[in-house]
Amino acid sequence: MPPSPARLANLLLSFRALIGVSSRCEILACLLSRPSARAAELARLTGYSAQSVQMVMGEMMLSGRLGSDDPRRTSAREKAGRGVSRRYYLQPGVKDFLWPAQYAPKWLPWAALFTLVQGVDKVLEVAQDETLLSIHLRRVLEEHVCDLTEGLGHHLFGYNPDLSGAWLLSSLARDLPQVLARL
Repeated sequence: MPPSPARLANLLLSFRALIGVSSRCEILACLLSRPSARAAELARLTGYSAQSVQMVMGEMMLSGRLGSDDPRRTSAREKAGRGVSRRYYLQPGVKDFLWPAQYAPKWLPWAALFTLVQGVDKVLEVAQDETLLSIHLRRVLEEHVCDLTEGLGHHLFGYNPDLSGAWLLSSLARDLPQVLARL
């Protein structure tokens, strides 16, 4: 039995069935969850490279279903040799077609979640004792948890820099399901 396209949890599956497995699915889901976003922000949230997201956004603009504000030029960008910065958004009516529900779906930052889990897994493989475990877990958390919750990670996890390796690991195991439920 195929997944119900009416359920919020199946939004990405529905997009993948319609469009295929590509960055476009995640970009559309991300744009449904916010009023607008820059290509660099979409790249960070979806885990795709900024260059590929920028290219896909240009192609999607040709459909007329995606809009953007006027390019913003700054002297700092021009000096650095970078291009213009645009905010992209879904045209009115497109959101109703893609997701007819009364509420917007929440974006789950999959790339940040997988990166955090991979980092914790790698630490568990190599840490020899509790002190090293504590040091490496702290580094992984500080590096990745803010990306997971767009800067709110330390607050949501109740992260305490004084926790030792075993306590830090048990705190992470205890709090991660609750954090994911809040996303």
